[in-house]
Amino acid sequence: MARMVVSISVIPIGTQGTSVSRYVSRAISVIERAGLTHRVSAGFTDVELDSYGQLASILSGIESELSGMGVSRIDFFIKIDRRLDSELSIEGKVSKVSGRERRSGGIQAASGALGRAIRTARGRGASRSSVAPGGLAVSP
Repeated sequence: MARMVVSISVIPIGTQGTSVSRYVSRAISVIERAGLTHRVSAGFTDVELDSYGQLASILSGIESELSGMGVSRIDFFIKIDRRLDSELSIEGKVSKVSGRERRSGGIQAASGALGRAIRTARGRGASRSSVAPGGLAVSP
């Protein structure tokens, strides 16, 4: 098991079209060649890593691959879940959430809480346009 789960999103800029799937596929191939446990989702790829050095190596490899495809600028969005006290895994994190969903009613319970948060924000004077999609009140 790893010490961190890193979520990586790669956005190539200056490509010839609007589709980025071939660039993302190439980025994922860098992770696969490194033999790292990973999970691809719609917006991010989660990767299990042991060190920041591994992360730097992956980012450098992705940059090299995309540069070879003619990409001259890349935006990386990175989220790091780092455990200092124990190991963690993608599957472990997912199974904990999946277990809670079954016990608590899952999406229905979460959507009920979100609805209450939005109603509370509106009750405090927030207009419909000042309530962000995630349910948090924002300044107009």
